[in-house]
Amino acid sequence: MKQILMVLFAVFCLTGCSSFNNSSPDMALSILQGLTTDQYTQISIVKKKSDALTYVISPNGPQLKKVQKFRKENSWAVDHLYISQLKTGQVYKLEVKKNQEVIDSRTFSTLKAKTNELKMALASCMDDRFSEVQKSIWPQFNTKKADLHIFLGDNVYGDKSVLQKGLAKPSELWRRYVETRNLLQIYHSPHLTPTLATWDDHDYGNNGGGENYPFKKESSEIFHSFFAQDPIVSKYYVKGPGISFLFKYAGQNFYFFDNRTFRTNKKTKPDSHWGLPQENWFFSLLEKNKSFSWLINGNQFFGGYQQFESFEKNHPKSFQRLLKKLKESSNRVAFLSGDRHLFEVMEVKSPDLNYSTIELTTSAIHAKVYPSSWGKNPNSRQIFGVAEKHNYATIQSKSHSNGVDIQLKGYGDHGKKLYQLNKKIK
Repeated sequence: MKQILMVLFAVFCLTGCSSFNNSSPDMALSILQGLTTDQYTQISIVKKKSDALTYVISPNGPQLKKVQKFRKENSWAVDHLYISQLKTGQVYKLEVKKNQEVIDSRTFSTLKAKTNELKMALASCMDDRFSEVQKSIWPQFNTKKADLHIFLGDNVYGDKSVLQKGLAKPSELWRRYVETRNLLQIYHSPHLTPTLATWDDHDYGNNGGGENYPFKKESSEIFHSFFAQDPIVSKYYVKGPGISFLFKYAGQNFYFFDNRTFRTNKKTKPDSHWGLPQENWFFSLLEKNKSFSWLINGNQFFGGYQQFESFEKNHPKSFQRLLKKLKESSNRVAFLSGDRHLFEVMEVKSPDLNYSTIELTTSAIHAKVYPSSWGKNPNSRQIFGVAEKHNYATIQSKSHSNGVDIQLKGYGDHGKKLYQLNKKIK
């Protein structure tokens, strides 16, 4: 009998239910606040499909619309809440009820209505198999009290623990998103923080994959089910090809790029990292939006020095098209990336661009880390780098008429500061 009970418990754990043991009773569900403005927000809640949950927001006033997203073959669903008529500066309470009993409760707010300052916290590479690391590092991440969280890809290791290694079918990918969402402490935080994300290959569902992944349409649908950033008509948001979008806030532009859906392989001509429609979408917006821009990509931009994936190494011609357009523009940019399982800050300057800016790579917050290859493959652009440490970063930014002032901080385990940089990009 004891052996039977152990087997049943193991099967139960595989469904993701065991993750609830990591949360206090009033934060039993996996909840994420997503796309947010000064009057509007989206929230996604992972739940058993059979559970009929109701949602109450206090104080009264906001309008709430609920849409359930699911795959018929899986017993888990996502309730996607669209909440409007919010007031900036107000702290709201979201209560989740089942059979009239409150089973979860969180607080949330909107973004400020008018500001040129923003604090963001950034992370990537969230392997749910690193259970003990994630339990300690996400609470540290939350102590930074950022206005906005940015997830830089590999937010779910969707191609792991699947039948065909490195290639997930939609049912498997949905299951892996559920397991990750139920486990990670960030989704059980008592106060929600607006979170925006892009993906890389592991949450795309195909290790190293691109335009030939047969389930890219389903992958996009799954991504948008769990990351609450469905397209809206707003001065804050512009939809792009694939999962790409522009978010405009605090006098800054945040371009979240899709580096997988349209990614060509090495033999395709012309080569393309983002696809020509996405390139043209970005180049057009770059000319229209005359303020500082963050370019956010799942893997490194200036990674040609190393043997792993990067825009510069894998798609050199499209990378040169990007640099040419950036040189022609009067707008200033900086680069944010994940993927590499190390922390690295590069200075990007002439001859790449006509001014000095940075690329920040922060990875992994909890995943396998490796020794660096900088001894064998030195990076001439690097101004700081550290390997073999879990890491994340914060950036305090203040925009002005011709650029931005930033304070960048990198952190490791136990909140230890790895690096700090104060820089004016203008």
